[in-house]
Amino acid sequence: MSNGNEIKSVPSALMDALSKSDGLLDKRQKLQKELKASVALRTLVPDAFEGGSATVKWVTIYPHRYPEGFKMIVTKGNGEIVNIKLSETDASDDVLDALKPSWQRKNENE
Repeated sequence: MSNGNEIKSVPSALMDALSKSDGLLDKRQKLQKELKASVALRTLVPDAFEGGSATVKWVTIYPHRYPEGFKMIVTKGNGEIVNIKLSETDASDDVLDALKPSWQRKNENE
């Protein structure tokens, strides 16, 4: 015989499962974004990860002018620094989009 508590616990358990699922989806999206950026960086600088992790920093040269107004500073895994002016690279838009920082994507949407 049921005392009613089981019925109340099912929606709670379902909500907990949905919340956990949302968290896993968020984590998956973050990891996919990181993987796309890593692949894009390797396309642009093939030896970027030799010796360890690499970082990318975007710098504004001329405000509000994309791509000629920006450059990327890549710090390779071995510590070597590579400066890449976007106006001088033949990288595809897909590669550059994967490496864009979130503030740059926001500015384009405004």
